[in-house]
Amino acid sequence: MMIETFRNIFKIHDLRQRILFTVIILALERVGTHIVTPGIDTSVLAEGMKNLSGTLFGLYDLFAGGAFKKAAVFGLGIMPYISASIIFQLLGAVVPYIQRLQKEGEEGRKKITQYTRYGTLLISAMQAFGVAIFLESIEVNGVKAVIHPGMSFRLLTMLSMATGTMLIMWLGELIDERGIGNGISLIIFIGIIARLPAAIMEEWIQFSSGNRTLLTELFLIALAFVIVAGIVALTQGTRKIPVQYAKRVVGRKVYGGVNTHFPLRVNTAGVMPIIFAQAIMFVPSTLFSFFPDSEFIGTMQRAFSMESWFYWLIYGIMIVFFTYFYTAIALNPVDVADNLKKQGGFVPGVRPGKKTAEYLDNILTRITLPGSIALAIVAIIPYILVKSFHISYNYASFFGGTGLLIIVGVALDTIQRFESHLFMRHYDGFMKSGKIRGCISVNEEVVHGIPSSRRVLREGDIVSVDIGVKYKGFHGDSAFTFPVGDISPEKKKLLRVTIEALYRGIDQARSNNRLQDISHAIQSHAESYGYGVVRELVGHGIGKTLHEEPQVPNFGKPHRGPLLRAGMTLAIEPMINMGTRHVLTLDDGWTVVTQDRLPSAHYEHTIIISNGKPEIITENNLKDEVFKWPKNNQ
Repeated sequence: MMIETFRNIFKIHDLRQRILFTVIILALERVGTHIVTPGIDTSVLAEGMKNLSGTLFGLYDLFAGGAFKKAAVFGLGIMPYISASIIFQLLGAVVPYIQRLQKEGEEGRKKITQYTRYGTLLISAMQAFGVAIFLESIEVNGVKAVIHPGMSFRLLTMLSMATGTMLIMWLGELIDERGIGNGISLIIFIGIIARLPAAIMEEWIQFSSGNRTLLTELFLIALAFVIVAGIVALTQGTRKIPVQYAKRVVGRKVYGGVNTHFPLRVNTAGVMPIIFAQAIMFVPSTLFSFFPDSEFIGTMQRAFSMESWFYWLIYGIMIVFFTYFYTAIALNPVDVADNLKKQGGFVPGVRPGKKTAEYLDNILTRITLPGSIALAIVAIIPYILVKSFHISYNYASFFGGTGLLIIVGVALDTIQRFESHLFMRHYDGFMKSGKIRGCISVNEEVVHGIPSSRRVLREGDIVSVDIGVKYKGFHGDSAFTFPVGDISPEKKKLLRVTIEALYRGIDQARSNNRLQDISHAIQSHAESYGYGVVRELVGHGIGKTLHEEPQVPNFGKPHRGPLLRAGMTLAIEPMINMGTRHVLTLDDGWTVVTQDRLPSAHYEHTIIISNGKPEIITENNLKDEVFKWPKNNQ
């Protein structure tokens, strides 16, 4: 099963390219972590940076993938970007302008992204200047780490490290656009993983020298599996709140009435509470290190040692506090209740609006407590292992804490993205197999509706039928949305516009055009009517297999993508929603529905580019009935 899944991944040309592109970008980022800032004596620096673990600088080095202790041009890592993102997220809770941008959809998101970039540049410049001063203070046996300290070195360090951070941010965005996975998260992930070989080697030396027994090592390995399983459960754990969407009356017709759920995560805050708590807890130990001769400071330093019960208690309490704090910012029950009300959704037995917000807030408060305690336990485990088994903190950090949470979280997210690519092409993925291939979708179901004898169609419904045929070794693919009896003018308009979008896209399938000329024609026509164009599902090449390269998205900018050539065979299939473009998958893991539960239409033709122009090989006269509907009734 797993081997077949990997084979499926590498069958897809686009996915292979995305994987290769991601690997190349991550390799370039790792190269940057080894390029040292000019003016540094690396041997002195290495000696002076030996004891970063357990300090604020150690946390910074974790997110910089080991580049901070090398004073590399990528020494700041992605932390300035993370800091800027957190700042704007916090501002969104108190600044009305940022709140408005957060609610303005795609355009608002673009503005916030641009402001975040400006904030990243400012923060990275300030931090780089501070790092330069810190580097100037490093001295070993009377030899300074900085060869020529002074303002010129500080400005050079500020320029090189700030530029490095902006370059990392750009590389992350390139992965988002042309690779696979979340770019920023993968860069942090690969930086943490890069520390694993050295940590394992440290432990191997301890074992080889007789300082660690085989039984201890086996226990630690078993413990690692248990902790990873626990983190997966914590990351994926949700409380499903039942939601019912009321039947809607459009004209004289009724549709809707879907039962679904709204997931509340046990750990909505993710890894952020640990980062906040660690940053604060590391401040005292970092400051204490500057006063090594004070007896009082020595006592405080022992109290704030990572091996003290006092440290663990305060650290755990802070994680619980920040979990509630960050959850309150990340998920606003009032906004969720308002959105449900606007979309015609309600929690059974709870009045919409204020009562729903109070109900959600109560549930969220209850499930966050065990989630925050579990998060605190995961964070403290490395310190317990250091004290109990005398293993290095570098090795212990892979048994919990920020590093392991990020590794597991990013791995799960990347697997889900692979699932999405396989799902679009009807391949089995890592999690599910044997999915149903027949697709009959009704009303708000976009695609992959599961046929059932128990479902009764009613007048006013619209039904999308997606059919693939294999004949003499070649495949054809076609879809059509049928009206059931007399449908509302709004649905008639949706069907007409979707068919028009399909034929506008087909008209662009000509030799020497670009693939995204098709995409742009579909998107521009549908969006001119205020409809949402589904982006998660796309058309495709077709031939001896049902799904081949290239992908044919229903959105994009003109004059981009592969050059269209004679002989290319494509399945073009716009999926257009009456409302939002956003979709979600139901609990069956297969049926895709519109997020707002408004209807969706789906039309598809298989075409071949012949003599420089498109020839429809699945043409039929079904569309003629739609075009007979008077436009003034729509």
